[in-house]
Amino acid sequence: MSGGLALFWHESYYVDIKEANDRFIDAFIRTAPDEPLIHATFVYGEPRVEHRYSMWDHLKALKASSSLPWVVLGDFNEALWQYEHFSARQRPEPQMAAFRDCLQVCELKDISFSGLPYTYDNKQASNHNVRVRLDRAVADDEWRDIYSAALVVHLVSPCSDHAPILLSLEKEVRERLARRALQYEIFWEIDPALKEIIDREWRGLGHMPDLGAINCGLGTLMHKLHAWGREKFGNVTRELAHLREKLEQLHVNDALREEIRATTDQMNEILYREEMIWL
Repeated sequence: MSGGLALFWHESYYVDIKEANDRFIDAFIRTAPDEPLIHATFVYGEPRVEHRYSMWDHLKALKASSSLPWVVLGDFNEALWQYEHFSARQRPEPQMAAFRDCLQVCELKDISFSGLPYTYDNKQASNHNVRVRLDRAVADDEWRDIYSAALVVHLVSPCSDHAPILLSLEKEVRERLARRALQYEIFWEIDPALKEIIDREWRGLGHMPDLGAINCGLGTLMHKLHAWGREKFGNVTRELAHLREKLEQLHVNDALREEIRATTDQMNEILYREEMIWL
């Protein structure tokens, strides 16, 4: 798929879509009953420079449409500064200046990031290679006061010329998400022995006279299945994190395309298993 926008959210969130088209999804969002209502705009930038002014004009109009704390994120298809553009040819200054002017009018400031210094790589060799930071999150001071610990993380992907970006709001939230409850993993069913293993382990727990004992038994079974899964398949999330770090380091070191391709193939296999986790 090339281009376009989609927005997915947790069912507990309040989301009021104000506008949706090929370039913008504009919404008012509340992530919890005790959290403030915010204005969030998700963008997919104009690919043609001569049409980019319409995007900047639209952002200025959205600024005037709401007084809520505002964050804008996505692929702007433009850099802010020359040092964000890594190529044999320089990026034209006027188009970057137009982007900076738009953010100034909208009172939006760049949110700091970690990871590679670019989010787009055309994957061509030698002097034909272009790497540039096109994807980012920007926010006004009111939003930044609410989410003072916000950080953009540049991830790596084997499937796209753009790097996914993750807007992480708070350290506490990141830690809470990392402690995901144990659950049954669909990808275990790749192994035909799974049913026999579950039957054996469940019988081994013995008689369970009430619901409390059954609940404890299910917890014990899940821990045993996860231990078996780690031994059989490895830890998917840990393997994926390791390969992301490896791929990022290969990019940083301008490694051979063959090395990058081999690591990308490994990541694709792990990503398939990670997809299965969420089914």
